[in-house]
Amino acid sequence: MNNKLKVGIWSDNKAKETADFYIKSFDSGSIVSENNMAVELDLGGMVLLFINGGPMFQPNPSISFSYACSSLLELEKLYQLLIVGGKIMMPKDKYAWAETYAFIEDKYGVSWQLSFDPNQENTGKIIPSLIFVNENNGKAEQAGALYVGLSEENKVLHMVKYGKDENNTEGHVMYSLVHVFGKELIMMDGAGSHNFAFSEGVSLLVVTEDQEETDALWEAFLADGGKEQQCGWLKDAYGVSWQIVPKQFLELAGCGDKEVVSKLMQAVYPMKKLIINEFVEAAKR
Repeated sequence: MNNKLKVGIWSDNKAKETADFYIKSFDSGSIVSENNMAVELDLGGMVLLFINGGPMFQPNPSISFSYACSSLLELEKLYQLLIVGGKIMMPKDKYAWAETYAFIEDKYGVSWQLSFDPNQENTGKIIPSLIFVNENNGKAEQAGALYVGLSEENKVLHMVKYGKDENNTEGHVMYSLVHVFGKELIMMDGAGSHNFAFSEGVSLLVVTEDQEETDALWEAFLADGGKEQQCGWLKDAYGVSWQIVPKQFLELAGCGDKEVVSKLMQAVYPMKKLIINEFVEAAKR
């Protein structure tokens, strides 16, 4: 499985509890790795990284997770499990795009778009769904072009735009499916006023091979109007949070040696873009 692109989900120190909840709810998935900082869950073809970051950030519907159920029975089961302690954003009903669909937020603040339709594709896959709202409404296509341009292997798979007399401005993106670093992302524009925006609560993480690739991605985001943050984090021009993480960092962070991990974290805390030679040398000192 290509795990170059992962999704980071900020947790109020409940990473393991959250991962276990999804394994039980979906009756599938497995924990790839875990430590005091984070838990990695492989679920529905996507690796979700739950970060024990405290109450600073929370997930919100700006990046939700679309899941096409294999049957109406599966949808009903998931709906009943995920809605406990959560809230309904769009009620479970028949819509133009699916025989049955529901948009809900679970008790951990993570938003889910559950659907079932006899003719739907991507059954059993979890696909992150980005909605561009408020000042970002109308920029989904532009953002998609940025993401696709990050690698020769990335591409737009499908795009439908609003026409005249529909629920958004003509030409805005109703639905777009893009292939980015081996995974699929849904992107769309959202009309009207919304009380949420992209944040560190849900981020996209790219695992890089070396410093050259790390530098290239970092500069591509900054050149387009992005803003660098600490520890390999940045925000792109639309406010979407990205983590650009060399594989060498992940290897050291998961080595199991507490002293090495402590030295590693001390080295990267002051950094913005991660410098491989510097954190490797510090960790092994």
